[in-house]
Amino acid sequence: YNAPPLSYPLVVKTFQRELGQGPEHFFDSFGKSAAAAASIGQVHMGRIGKTVYAVKVQYPGVADSIHSDLRMVKPIAQRMFNISEADINHYLSEVEERLIEECDYGLEYTRSLEIADHCRHIPDLQFPEYLPNISSRRILTMEWLPGAHMEEFLKADPDQKTRDRLGQAIWDFYDHQIHSMKQVHADPHPGNFLLQSSGTVGVIDFGCVKTLTDEFYTRYFRLLNVEDGKEPEDYESLLYDLQYLLKEDRADDAAYYKKRILELNQILGRPFHHEEFDFGDPAYFSSIYRLSEELSKDKRLRSANGARGPKDALYINRTYFGLYSLLNRLGARIRVTSPISSL
Repeated sequence: YNAPPLSYPLVVKTFQRELGQGPEHFFDSFGKSAAAAASIGQVHMGRIGKTVYAVKVQYPGVADSIHSDLRMVKPIAQRMFNISEADINHYLSEVEERLIEECDYGLEYTRSLEIADHCRHIPDLQFPEYLPNISSRRILTMEWLPGAHMEEFLKADPDQKTRDRLGQAIWDFYDHQIHSMKQVHADPHPGNFLLQSSGTVGVIDFGCVKTLTDEFYTRYFRLLNVEDGKEPEDYESLLYDLQYLLKEDRADDAAYYKKRILELNQILGRPFHHEEFDFGDPAYFSSIYRLSEELSKDKRLRSANGARGPKDALYINRTYFGLYSLLNRLGARIRVTSPISSL
């Protein structure tokens, strides 16, 4: 979370272009050096009276470079995944859409208010207050929340009760968004959470949000609803609906792909089949890493032609992998109440 250098004159120029005045017009004091890094910008500390604010300033030119950057990545991705230009465009269009949205701090402000409003009932969560008059598409000003990022927090060696409490708040935050709101804060990066010894979690970044259609939501979680290798009756048709299997697949290839996908979903869906799940269990994460390594080297899978899986799955998969990693790093034991068994 160390801030890369962005000169103060450029920060002032961004304020003048976006808000018509430099930062000194809005704040009683304003740090000329960045206090932290953001994904596509950096954070400065500003004060108004006794209140401290985090002021996120976007790097110049980020939004303009997204399309050209992805165009350079495309041929590499085509060769890596053995798929056509049309197929890779299917996925890159999703990535480009999310990245463009992430560059719009005005949209992030709106989404942060919406998600915070829906999640305030969840215990042990804290959301910052925002200053819309000192915010724009390239500047976002919010209350400076207390707490430490994951690695710094863990240096204090918190007890298991605190780890479980923090982990439960994070799990419930994601569970409510996905299953009740059908949209999700799709960037569960350790830098987006501030942990407090009291057991409170501050959520500070809503730049990447993915909305789920009812149809995709139901199909996706029915695929995860496998336990001990017992697949739903419509499991194969779901694989075709979600394009993990293609009509042109040979019968033996389709059977093989189905078997491998079932193995993956059985492991990733395991937490949903327990009333309490220990994300700190090293055996569980060893099984994930072992299977991931095995699948990445599977020549039969790598030689499969065509795009596999819906583009909507990119960010929901990213969300769950990130969430599991956070909870594993915390060593948290979680009460699981997700409703996927009823789908």
